This record gives sequence, structure tokens and C-alpha cells, in this order.
Amino acid sequence: MVNRTATYAALLLLLPVFHARGGDITAAISVSDGRTVLVLHVGVRPGATPGYDPILDSVAPPPPPVGAFDARTRFGVDEYTAEYRDTSSAETPFELRWQSADGGPVTLRWDPSLPGSPPGTGWYITDRFGGGAFRLDMRRASVLSSSAHPLLADGAAVRMVRISTGGTAAEPELPEATALHQNYPNPFNPSTDIRFDLAAPGRVTIRAISPLGETVDVILDEHRPAGRFIVRWSPRDLASGAYFLELRSGSSSAVRKVLLLR
Repeated sequence: MVNRTATYAALLLLLPVFHARGGDITAAISVSDGRTVLVLHVGVRPGATPGYDPILDSVAPPPPPVGAFDARTRFGVDEYTAEYRDTSSAETPFELRWQSADGGPVTLRWDPSLPGSPPGTGWYITDRFGGGAFRLDMRRASVLSSSAHPLLADGAAVRMVRISTGGTAAEPELPEATALHQNYPNPFNPSTDIRFDLAAPGRVTIRAISPLGETVDVILDEHRPAGRFIVRWSPRDLASGAYFLELRSGSSSAVRKVLLLR
């Protein structure tokens, strides 16, 4: 069995460092709840893929019990302590998730000089919901508390952005179509994350619908810009069973089946 404490203690020796070797652009970010510190590594490497690379990526250990401190990155259904992607995208986002032992804020730290990060590369910490509500240039700070914004309560996104030849950040790739992705986890209890894409700005609604066609919860009803988003759904008064998530935006609509277990 892997010694979780010893593993993270060894990782602490690497912090805070940004590395670049042979096209690698990687970053180390510490996450602490004031008592425990974990280190997450993200970045791009030639030859990496969007999914799991057994040679490059480090899979996170099983989640600890509720009430124990934890931090990890997430890509789809996979979770990591070290996550790398290929170098083809103008913007590469990494989703960071955490929970503190007492429900309080966590603190992120990194080296703002970004050693090894070549000219033309920008690093930002944003909210997990597209970056429209919170955005921090990592070159202008070295520490961030999750208390800075309510949307950072349980996670954030780290975004590596290529700078265009004109000296401005390259525009992030926007989705080509509006889509509702399968929620994760599913089945779930007590909450689940719902990912969706908007090809154009506009009002978007996500409703939870019973098998009888009744709306049992309005999860989202607001204007959003074009982009990729995640919302968390934590139903409180619904019984166990199957429900349907319906997304509508403009002329687009999509439905996903979900299963709530109590």
C-alpha cells in the first residue's frame, strides 16, 4: 500500500518549482488548509495525450473520508496528482479540486517568476466555470486563498495560455456546438457536477425533471457567455431515483439521465 503521507512529504521537496525540459512547460502548486500541504503538478509535454499517460501522469489515491483534507486535479472521470496534456492547444485548462478538514478556506502557493516557462506563455487561476467570474494572473501574485471568491470554495482552474505574436493572450477555443455532458459522479449522493458547452452567448436553463415530466428543481437560469462550464447540483428534498437533466439555450436543447441514491 502506498504511504500517502510519505508520498506527499516527498513532493513538498519539489515546491515551488516550474520546470521546462525539451518542450515541457509544467507547474507545481501547493494546496494547504493550514495543517496539511499537498502538491499538484500540471503542464504540457510533447507526446502527452488528453487522457491518462501511465509514463507521465500520476493517478490520485482513493479519496479520503469526508472531513479529511484532500487536493487533486480532475479530467473527466480521472483524478491526478500530476497531470500533463499535449502542446497543441492555445489554452490548456486544468481543474483543481479540494476539501479542507474543517470546511474552511484553503491556500494556494506558487512561484510567480514562473522559471522555465518560456516567453509567450501565460498562467492564470480562474473559477472552474469558464473563468468569467474570477481570474488571477499568476505572474502578479504568489498566494491565493479560496476565501477570495465563493466559487473557489471547493476548487479552481489553472489555465496555461499561449500568447499570440501580437503580444496578447490567444483566444480560448470555444465549443462548436451547445452540449450537455453526462454528470459526474453518476449515480451520486449528495452532489454531482454538470458540465455543459455553449456555442453562443445567451440565456441558459438547466432543469431537473421527474419521470412524470414534472420540474423538480431549476439548477441554472441565467445569461452565460459562450464557453465551457460546470455547475454543481446538490438536491436536498428529492427522493432516490432516476431524474432527467434538461438544458435549453436559444434553439438548442439536450437531456441526460441521472440517478440519485440516498
